[in-house]
Amino acid sequence: MAGFNDAAPAIQKKGETPKEKAVNRKKKKRQEKKAKVAAATANKKVQSEKWKAIEPEQLEMQMNTYWFEAGKGKDPKEMKLDSTMDEYWSKKPPLVPQDDVFAAVK
Repeated sequence: MAGFNDAAPAIQKKGETPKEKAVNRKKKKRQEKKAKVAAATANKKVQSEKWKAIEPEQLEMQMNTYWFEAGKGKDPKEMKLDSTMDEYWSKKPPLVPQDDVFAAVK
């Protein structure tokens, strides 16, 4: 007749007592918790560095890119090129009309 104690014992490492098993389980949990905390801390550092590195111009470009990809705005690269070209041409002196070129030579 099979008794109550004849049930298969839980799988244990050879020579591991129930007390050692409990201690090892606690150690493993502590190690897992430390790993999670370390990963979360590293993730926060990466996020904080990422946000610190963004300047207002970069943020504006990101927002414009977002709106362009959503189909609600102009291409930000095209807008930047247009503004750069406008700035370039505004700094140049005005061109002299062809009629005045001959007048200046006389």
